Amino acid sequence: ITVYDNALAYDAGTYTFTQAFTPPTPTASGGDAFASFLLGFPSSGSIVHATPAEYLVDYIAGYAQDEFRMGTLTFNYGLRYEFEAGVREANNAFTVGFDRDAAFPVQVPGLNLKGGLMYAGQNGYPTQQGQALNGVAPRGGFAWSVTDRQVIRGGYGFYWAPMQFSGVGETAMGRLGYTATTTYLSSTDGNRTPANSLSDPFPNGIAPPQGNSLGLATGAGGVIDFVDPNSQPGQVQQYSVDYTREMQGGIAVSVGYSGSRSSHLPVGGTVDTTVNINQLDPQFLAQGASLLDLVPNPFFGDAAFGNLSTSATIARGQLLRPFPQFTDVLAHRVSEARTQYNALTLRFDKRIRNNWGVNANYTFSRLMDNQFGESNTYVQRNNAALDNYDLDREWGYSLLGVPPHKSTT
Repeated sequence: ITVYDNALAYDAGTYTFTQAFTPPTPTASGGDAFASFLLGFPSSGSIVHATPAEYLVDYIAGYAQDEFRMGTLTFNYGLRYEFEAGVREANNAFTVGFDRDAAFPVQVPGLNLKGGLMYAGQNGYPTQQGQALNGVAPRGGFAWSVTDRQVIRGGYGFYWAPMQFSGVGETAMGRLGYTATTTYLSSTDGNRTPANSLSDPFPNGIAPPQGNSLGLATGAGGVIDFVDPNSQPGQVQQYSVDYTREMQGGIAVSVGYSGSRSSHLPVGGTVDTTVNINQLDPQFLAQGASLLDLVPNPFFGDAAFGNLSTSATIARGQLLRPFPQFTDVLAHRVSEARTQYNALTLRFDKRIRNNWGVNANYTFSRLMDNQFGESNTYVQRNNAALDNYDLDREWGYSLLGVPPHKSTT
């Protein structure tokens, strides 16, 4: 499977226009945003230069199945093998995780900085994201004709659930360093006069991507995104058993149980929800408002730390983070979610005779999970965990769960 990401959706840049450059006089208020557009004077803008990407997924599968009958008992069974090595990029132009233990290449007094992005194929890091799928999935079932009018059926199946992808952009695929943003300079005198125009919005050129040249130091001072290197394929176990009895008048009644257990699912379901591994450890929360106190900034004046280097003071809480040289460190495709489903099913059937029949079903079920991020028409979920250190605190009734329900035809 191959997916291309050429990142050409805004290859001319994006721009915003306001009334700033079209008042009656340079010091007057007023003006019109559309007039500024016609003159070609944006108030802000940017252009993204991204390295094209070619994502590859290798997948192999095979299966065998059989069935046999022994008197009134019938068995069917099978075994499926699947292999999926994980996502890779044709030129290794992405990251494959975040190394929590690596020494940060730039150190400051008073701190022992660790952590940084893992670039594919660099410093012994792998070339694919996540853990490989390499396993078998057994499944089987039976049907037992207890009498001519009674039957018991059951089955079990184990399934692998490949990781879901919500997109192939910079953050979702861990591409920091392989995109670069050049900002439009609108004015140097407080919008009294325009500094540039659409005829040549970036006279000094467009900044090229830096790739993996900064290594572990990439993104210091800001938010970084990466794909969890421990991400692994989901595991789903499904099982059921039911009893059916045929009665007089073409009537059949059934009672059954069905359930499932799933693990290693994405925490956001179908949403690209992240887990912030740079959350302040809860043990420090007892310090309360003092976490916001400004203290001397050890990053001040060192350009290697980006935005964190611009002020002589910094919040105490920032220095207590696990990786204080970054703000948020967001893990994508975290596969620590699990689900549990149990259901009692009742069914009543009457074959069509004399132009009428009935098919009625009733299900009493409960679905629990610890996923978050997804929403629907009736429920809005937070797109972040209550505690990034304990995702099991999200355990509860699933958004996808439904109350006891019935259907009749």
